[in-house]
Amino acid sequence: MPLIDSLLAKIDAPDLLDILVHRLSMSELNSLFLEVYRQKTQQISPPQLLQNYMQNRFVAPSPLSPLDLGQFEAKALQLADLQDFTPIELSPLSPLGACSVVASADQNKVVSALRGTEVTADATNLLALECAKVRKSQGYPSQSLHYATVHRHVRSQVFNFKGFSSHFKILGLVSAGRDTGSFEFEKQSMARHLTFYHTYFSQILGIDSVKIHLKFLNTDTEVNRLANSVDEFLREKIPNILIETSQNPQVGQNYYQQLQFKFVLEWQGQVYEIADGGLVDWTQKLTQNRKERFLISGLGIELLFKLIHQLL
Repeated sequence: MPLIDSLLAKIDAPDLLDILVHRLSMSELNSLFLEVYRQKTQQISPPQLLQNYMQNRFVAPSPLSPLDLGQFEAKALQLADLQDFTPIELSPLSPLGACSVVASADQNKVVSALRGTEVTADATNLLALECAKVRKSQGYPSQSLHYATVHRHVRSQVFNFKGFSSHFKILGLVSAGRDTGSFEFEKQSMARHLTFYHTYFSQILGIDSVKIHLKFLNTDTEVNRLANSVDEFLREKIPNILIETSQNPQVGQNYYQQLQFKFVLEWQGQVYEIADGGLVDWTQKLTQNRKERFLISGLGIELLFKLIHQLL
């Protein structure tokens, strides 16, 4: 880390990083940084504060109408509620490490904060924590949990695409349950998520130019059994929904396990991967219970709003 080495050399404290990381507890480190930021803010004048507000890409308000966007979001959440996804309003903050500890996200893509928190960068990670908490407290029942949320996410990486900003809204759905045999959780949860998105696009928005791609991410015996079981179940359970399936080695992605699906929208000559989802092992890791199963999915609802209203 050349930049860090340069900074440590500048203050003539080559061991400082090691001291902060390995010799101080989180609470001690938090107390130290709170005092640092308290003193730093005392050095900021009101004009400087305004200048910071004008220059900081993380704090600029969205240009979208909150009334129009709110009504758009409400329709999606109302449909989710009708399909037995419980709507939930999440905190704007997550525990520190919510993304990087259980998933493959780099912590540098997250806005880390004080008091053991980070700004929520992925609502499905926060929902995984909620599901793990609830299911553990209930003794891991066979009945599954299903949550839905619309949440404004903040990501630290720079997006060099028209219409993209550092904060944006995503619709997130999750299903958490238990392995009861015969891939029952995977089959039922997949059907639930796919049905929601298909209904939302076709009936709520009147959009038929969306294709569904279901990919099985390995070729081992267990995934072959899963693929055959899920594919057969979906054809029987939701025969009216056209799904393109494929089986590919898990190359270039270590986010999903076993299966992944995408909703691809063709809009005014452009192709957008507007929603995706799949199986992850986050609740297994959080609870240390290998019988737990977790399916997540997300829709770029703010991007979709912009496309429909020709704001891109």
